[in-house]
Amino acid sequence: MTIKGSGTSKGPRVSLNRKGDNTPYALIDAPVVQGMPGGPVYGADGTVIGIIVGIFSPQAPLLPALKNSKSLSVYVPYDIIQREWRLFSKHQAEALMKQIDSKNQIVRF
Repeated sequence: MTIKGSGTSKGPRVSLNRKGDNTPYALIDAPVVQGMPGGPVYGADGTVIGIIVGIFSPQAPLLPALKNSKSLSVYVPYDIIQREWRLFSKHQAEALMKQIDSKNQIVRF
């Protein structure tokens, strides 16, 4: 399903209070439909600024800056995605080097 609309990224970033997850997620009040997680969030200039992960359902009263929003969605900001991708790539490279060292052979791609 395609949906078009605009919204504003809200601050500050929030924690979803999930055990072991201290990711600073961002909120946006743009229209989102159920089943849309994984979709991009575009900035005013057309660049991708994050990826939708769900609809925000707060368990506590909203901060004053969020009270006037009809709906809020949660997204992972691009800087967090970039940080995690770099960390993943580093771990992958280290694992490959250990594999090469332990077998003392050339890995062909």
